[in-house]
This record gives sequence, C-alpha cells and structure tokens, in this order.
Amino acid sequence: MESNEQLYDQLVSYIGNWKNLKYHPDVAVKPNINCNEFIAFTKQFESHYKTYLNEGNAINIWDICCIGFDELKHCNVLSWLLDDKGSHGFGNEFFHYFIDYLYNRSNNQFTITKDDINIPYYTSTEVHYESDEEEKNSRVDIKIANERFLIFIEAKVQASETNDQLIRYYRLGKKESAQNKNKPWELIFLTKDGRRPQFQQDNDYQPMLNKVICLSWQEIAVLLRRFSTIQSSRPFLQKILNQYYIYIKRMFQ
Repeated sequence: MESNEQLYDQLVSYIGNWKNLKYHPDVAVKPNINCNEFIAFTKQFESHYKTYLNEGNAINIWDICCIGFDELKHCNVLSWLLDDKGSHGFGNEFFHYFIDYLYNRSNNQFTITKDDINIPYYTSTEVHYESDEEEKNSRVDIKIANERFLIFIEAKVQASETNDQLIRYYRLGKKESAQNKNKPWELIFLTKDGRRPQFQQDNDYQPMLNKVICLSWQEIAVLLRRFSTIQSSRPFLQKILNQYYIYIKRMFQ
C-alpha cells in the first residue's frame, strides 16, 4: 500500500494536471472506464482504507499539535531540526544539509565554510538584544552561532515584517561579527514565497538586500523530504520528517 506522502503527491499532481486541461467543446471525448474494474475497486476500497487507518498511516503528529500558522511554533521545530544537540539524534546532519543548500543556492557567495560549522555551535530562538537604545526591541527568531560563524533567521508565516526589522537585524549581525574578529555571518529571511524584505527609506536597505538570503517554506519542505530519504535506518524519525514535510507543504502552498 502506498504511503501517505505518495498519496498526497499523487493527489497534488492530479489536481495540477486537471487544472491545466483545456476544454474543447467540439471534440467528443469517450470515457475510458472499465465498469467491472471500477466495481471491483469500490468493493475493495473500504477494507484497504480500514487497514490504512489501523496501521496509523493517516496520522500526522503536526496536525494533532495544532501548529497551524503559529510562527513561534514553526521556529521552534526548525530550530530543533538545526540543533546539533536536538533530541532527534542526528546531530548536525540536517544543519549541514541546510548549509550545503544555501551555499549552492547563493552561487557560492555564502561566507560560512564547512570548517566553521564542524565546530560545536548553539541554536536559540526568540533571541532578544537590549544592549542599547536602537537594539532594545530587536528579537531574532532563530540564532545559530559559535566562535567561527553567526546566522540570523527571521521567519514569517502570515505576518509582514515590522518597521525596519530586517535592517535592524542586518546591523546587529554586522556589529556582532565585527566584535568577534569579523567572523562570517548570514541573514536569512524565511517566508511563504521567498519574497524580498519590504522597501525602507534607509541607507542600509541596499546593503541589507545584498546580504540577505530569501528562502521559502516550500524550500524547507523539499529539504526535509530529501533529507528523510537518507534516514531509512531511523524509520520513526523518517516518518516524523515526512509528516512535517507534508504538513508545511500543505500549509504554505
């Protein structure tokens, strides 16, 4: 029996193809339906569907947790996946997978190297900066750092950025890098569609735009699916990853 993920992908593909069909009123289309096969299918469907349910294939733990469009909850999950000390047990594997993707996606302009990320790092959410008047209201969604690199991730689910939010984070990252021997740093803006930050009348807008990496939740979904395919030795974890892939692909389509 096909997995929940395969059924979902087939349904999305079917709907996409169906939407692209063109109506030709002058062309008679004869249905190609074998009535006996269809009747046999309907008779078997109920028992197959009961088996599908009994085996737990309809469960998606992320649906049950009611994450919905809660930005903080999604940030907590993403931070957990990227954390090398997370309870998932795969260490920094997904983080390396994530960095490799960003490096290739940014045309090799990504400043953080593999040597930098091989050193233990820490991952935090809701990081507040209160060192001076300009920074006191700044709250970075996800911060990943060690003595060799710094990454800020600003994630949006439904809301837009407030005021000069990305510019403030650009300044914070630049300042923190300078205070730590100009260590490499990156600013990531994660949204539903990977859009650019809103325009601001500020001298730092263009430098920030040149620095920021705009990423979509759909890209995160694709990374999760690819990463899950190499987790066959961890079936429970593989299922959790696939479920989150399905969940965010559906939520952010």
